[in-house]
Amino acid sequence: MRKLVAVSLFIPMAAFAREPRPWLDAVPPTVLKSLKWSPVSAFFEVPASTLATAQYWLAKSAYVALKKPDLGIFGRPDFVCQGMTKPYLVRAQYITSGGSWFSLFWAPHGVLIVQNASLTTHGALQQSAVIACLSQPPSTIYSYISPGVQ
Repeated sequence: MRKLVAVSLFIPMAAFAREPRPWLDAVPPTVLKSLKWSPVSAFFEVPASTLATAQYWLAKSAYVALKKPDLGIFGRPDFVCQGMTKPYLVRAQYITSGGSWFSLFWAPHGVLIVQNASLTTHGALQQSAVIACLSQPPSTIYSYISPGVQ
């Protein structure tokens, strides 16, 4: 009888369980086909030593506006945004095997694309973060993992 009660309590709880959201969604084909991407030139990847802090700050949102003192936490107190741009901590992701690098682009409608180009397309998808000088908060942030560079 106790097993039946335990199972009956577990089943309703299982109905509420759901898959965790991905760190970043992949860029949709409609945005990918747009030729109106403009590069974001001022950004840097958060060092591995402060990635856990970045993940904590980004736990509920794909980006967080930063203040000047926050940049020191992520190893670059000298990083300065020019003009009307402000620093934002932004989710990023990459494929592990081989070297890789990030590029950031604005797409239409305030969409920010965080691209990772890699020497390979094999490996596990890993979380990372970048600090970028942005002119506005992104409406949406997507990930684009480029095909491997041969």
